[in-house]
Amino acid sequence: MGKQGARFAEVAYLKSVCWLDLKGEIRTKLPPGTYTLSWVLQFKEGEHNGKWQDAPVTFTFTNGSDVQMSEIEFPPTRERGEGQNRVQWRENEWFEYCAGSFTVERDNLEIADSTCEVDLKFELKETVDLWWKSGLFVDGVLIQQQIPSA
Repeated sequence: MGKQGARFAEVAYLKSVCWLDLKGEIRTKLPPGTYTLSWVLQFKEGEHNGKWQDAPVTFTFTNGSDVQMSEIEFPPTRERGEGQNRVQWRENEWFEYCAGSFTVERDNLEIADSTCEVDLKFELKETVDLWWKSGLFVDGVLIQQQIPSA
C-alpha cells in the first residue's frame, strides 16, 4: 500500500490483529560512530484503531549481547508523557520511535574498508491485551548515525 510521506513506495498496513509481533534482523557494515535504530510508523487518521491504549507496546533492540527494551502507549501523542521522549514526529503524522542506540568501535574495524560488521535484531510487540488492534502503518526501521554536537 502506498502512503504519502513514507520513505518507500509501499508500506505495511495492520488491518486487524489480536497479537502483534513484528521482528526483523539485519547484518550490515558501518563506519565507527554512534547510531540509533528507530521504527517509522503512522496511525490511520480518523479511524477507530482498536484497543491500543489498554497495554503498552514493547520495543526490543539487540546488538550482540546488548539488549535494550522500552515501552510506549499507542497511539503516541505530541505531549511529552512517559516514553514520549523516544518519539520524533515527522511530516504527514509519521513518527520515528527510537528503539535503541549502539556504538561501532574503531578497534573492530575491517582494515580494507574502514567498517565493522554489526548484527542487529529488533522487535515491536503487543501480546498482552487480546482486544483487536488496527490502523497501524509500518514504513520500516531506520538506522541513523548520531552527529556529535559542536
